[in-house]
Amino acid sequence: MIDLPVYKNALSKISKTFQGEFIGLEALLHSCLSNELPKDKVKHEVKLADIGACQICGDDDGRLDILYNNYGIELKVVKFPRPNAVISKALYDIGQLSSDYWRIKHAKKLEGGELCILLAGCLVAELANPTAILREFHNRMFVDYMTSKSFGELKTQHTKKRENQIRAIEDMGFHEPYNFKKGKKIVFDKDLALVIIPVVK
Repeated sequence: MIDLPVYKNALSKISKTFQGEFIGLEALLHSCLSNELPKDKVKHEVKLADIGACQICGDDDGRLDILYNNYGIELKVVKFPRPNAVISKALYDIGQLSSDYWRIKHAKKLEGGELCILLAGCLVAELANPTAILREFHNRMFVDYMTSKSFGELKTQHTKKRENQIRAIEDMGFHEPYNFKKGKKIVFDKDLALVIIPVVK
């Protein structure tokens, strides 16, 4: 796992720029985090085929956000809370996170990796406590997972992709309520937080 001070520095720079606008926030995260890592050891937007990886559905289209030595980093911005709270059959953010996790875990040329999730929204400032933010984020992912498994895509679509997603979700610990032992880390700065989920190879 990348040292937390690296993430703290990156988040501090993002926080100074963030004006509540979500458009371009992932690119800003990419830029600020990359600038905290040794430039000679970082590659950007690496083709999945180059790291022996493929998508969760089997094709090798797509790219890894950051390759740091032989370590993969996938980035995601999550609105916190999600603006549309109406429950549907969709997997919401847990769908993308499980796909990213699975890609890194099964990449043949990677030694490890992590997901870096930027939480942005009023709930971050309202909770204003790293443990409370992490617990709330985790439990919202748990609710999305259980909803989909009971009523949505994970119940109705019996495919290899969905089986892989369920395994990835279980690896991340989102199949049950928050447990601090699952290894997730968090850094917090005003209206923003970064949640880091290690990928277990």
